[in-house]
Amino acid sequence: MGRIHNFVLNGAFGTGADHSKTFNIDWDKMPSDCSYKLTFAFTSNGQGDQFTQVANLYCNLGQSHNIVASSDNLRGDFLGFLKPLGFPITATNYGALTADINTNPPTYLYRRPQQTSTTVEFRTSVSTTANYTTGTGNYTLVLSFEELE
Repeated sequence: MGRIHNFVLNGAFGTGADHSKTFNIDWDKMPSDCSYKLTFAFTSNGQGDQFTQVANLYCNLGQSHNIVASSDNLRGDFLGFLKPLGFPITATNYGALTADINTNPPTYLYRRPQQTSTTVEFRTSVSTTANYTTGTGNYTLVLSFEELE
């Protein structure tokens, strides 16, 4: 197991709409000459998510091996999906969205991301371009990069 670099993205610190936040990240803290195994964990306080569509999480990290094939767009920045946390608050409302390292498979990157501006997007399961319109509330996303030898 190689060294692990965790980057914590808090939705309250990003700029932009609820479904598309941009963060400025200094990736220079990680070596640029190795590959990485990427896993992530996520939690939000969605405040009564109706959960009528699956929330898919996208993040532009420069390269990815996760390709979403759909009729409207091919995207390579898919990280995974988010699931409702626990039991419904009411018959159809959940209190939060979540994901952990067991919810989605890891992905691999040939190198660390190069751009400083990184966008986290929430899209519906029916389209790679349609915004996930239910408010995610404040969220924490932990991107965990494990160096590969």
